[in-house]
Amino acid sequence: MLWSSASMRCFALTAAFLLACGVLLGPLTGLSTPMLFAGAVASWCSLVVVFVAGRGCGLCVMVLVALCGAVRGKQGTHDPAPQLDDTQGVRSFEGIVRATPERRPRGSRVPIDLRLAGRPLSPARGSVLVQFRDFVPDLHPGDRVRIEAELKMPFAPRNAGAFDYSAYLQRRGIHRVARVSQRAQVRVIETGRGAYGARAIEAIRHHVNACIHRNLSGTPAAILQGVLLGDRSALGEDVREAFRRAGVAHVLAVSGLHVGLIAAGAFFALRVMGCGRRVTGCLTLLLVWGYAVVTGGSASVVRAATMATTVMGGGLIDREGNALNGLGFAAFVLLAWRPGDLFDVGFQLSFGAT
Repeated sequence: MLWSSASMRCFALTAAFLLACGVLLGPLTGLSTPMLFAGAVASWCSLVVVFVAGRGCGLCVMVLVALCGAVRGKQGTHDPAPQLDDTQGVRSFEGIVRATPERRPRGSRVPIDLRLAGRPLSPARGSVLVQFRDFVPDLHPGDRVRIEAELKMPFAPRNAGAFDYSAYLQRRGIHRVARVSQRAQVRVIETGRGAYGARAIEAIRHHVNACIHRNLSGTPAAILQGVLLGDRSALGEDVREAFRRAGVAHVLAVSGLHVGLIAAGAFFALRVMGCGRRVTGCLTLLLVWGYAVVTGGSASVVRAATMATTVMGGGLIDREGNALNGLGFAAFVLLAWRPGDLFDVGFQLSFGAT
């Protein structure tokens, strides 16, 4: 049988594998996104029919999951604004700030969701990574800004086998870049009225950073900032190089280990305080997912948080957890949310090592 008992025992792992196959093969099929979507809808209708008939559900489920993966994979490579190519010379655009500006050694950068572009300004879609040279703008999630800078396509590698920065950005939904050298090129049209979630995350990170700097300063504060929040912007290049030479640079990256320590610490602390099993499980999961969101939701962190949810969730409903199902469910959630992660080395190492 295609849907064997082994597949049923590890149904989440099987579903994640099929979804990954769809994400991988979808862009290679040559079919458009609407055609793949129509195939997924047809598979769903077939599933309903065979479910009523009581036979053949397994095959329909497998095809449906794979087609859904193909749709997500195709969406990840789709350029939402192909008219904004380098020949157009777009030098002005408006958009909504997606996140807090990320500090870099020579300035900062921030992703912006396009709303208008060109002269005169006309509706546009997609995201652009704006790089600010030697300064950090006072921007917050949800702000609507107008930027006087040229939109460009990210450069593709010139040498075979070199890092493809263009594909890296594309997998994150970014298809354009812009470089800003003066503050006068950036104008806030409207401060953010929405983006409450992103603003709440920004406030929490700011509060944690303030607590760190009230008690520490200099390099120790920067290291703790990197270990707790994954924010390495304050670390000097000499410190980073020292960690690389020592072979412990991974300590500065938030990973599943951090999630495991937080989950274990919270679980035992709540049990010592006398909280019941279900209350302890719910509060621990709330803390784990809060930490995952605040630190940016990297592949390893989401994997660990999802697996913790699977194990603890099973305990809350008196069901025994399955490690392979937990791993498969984590992969399925990540690929459904961000299909481009399949090609990310961090995702591959995180799940491969686990």
